[in-house]
Amino acid sequence: MRLHHQEFGQGEPLIILHGFLGSGDNWRSIARHLGQHYHCYVVDLRNHGMSFHDADCSYSAMAGDVSAFINEHRIYAPTLMGHSMGGKVAMQVAFENEEQIKSLVVVDIAPKPYENRHGGILEAMYRLSLSDFSALTDLDAALSQDIPVKELRAFILKNMARDAGMFKWKINVPILRDNIARITEAPILEGRIDVPSLFIKGAYSDYIDVPEDESLIASFFENYYIDIVPKAGHWVHAQNPEVFLNMVQAFLTDV
Repeated sequence: MRLHHQEFGQGEPLIILHGFLGSGDNWRSIARHLGQHYHCYVVDLRNHGMSFHDADCSYSAMAGDVSAFINEHRIYAPTLMGHSMGGKVAMQVAFENEEQIKSLVVVDIAPKPYENRHGGILEAMYRLSLSDFSALTDLDAALSQDIPVKELRAFILKNMARDAGMFKWKINVPILRDNIARITEAPILEGRIDVPSLFIKGAYSDYIDVPEDESLIASFFENYYIDIVPKAGHWVHAQNPEVFLNMVQAFLTDV
């Protein structure tokens, strides 16, 4: 089963993997900038965006999809850049197929399990009877009861599409709701790898705890760097894109 993707620019290959409940669309602006120097492939992971739906939400399955994508498109030695869930997928690919990639950029996530931060959001999405709504503003109002942060609702509603005039979720809400525990798991990393790896943390984010998580990262990665983006939380690339882009480009120039 093929992953939906978009391509930007030309040059050395860079594959971008979005986070949980996101899609490649969230990364188009970043990809356009990086596309001035790199051939960017912006991928929708399974159960997200325009890609296929499947009951298997494991990191092994998602990593297998990405490895198959690399082979299918005959992409030689790409850099993998993944945010949050996508960062875990990128790490899983690197450990399962180290010879397949050149370098790794992991954005605001560590190779560890996390508490369930999205269960309430998924429940709110699952409970909505989409057939009752004809306007996106009404959907936004309905979600506001459970998701009071306007910016978060806007992010969630980017997953909405219309089919024959009816609203539908692009993402596989029932499967993700029932398998959220798989998403919160750590990727399965065995041994150590020497792939040059940049870990980017948002200064206001608690997804990477320095120095505690640095010890964990060092236990798996021989050749790693950690950089911190100021004035940014978990959505580093959206909250401080200029600094984020400079960090990524400096790293890619050196590897």
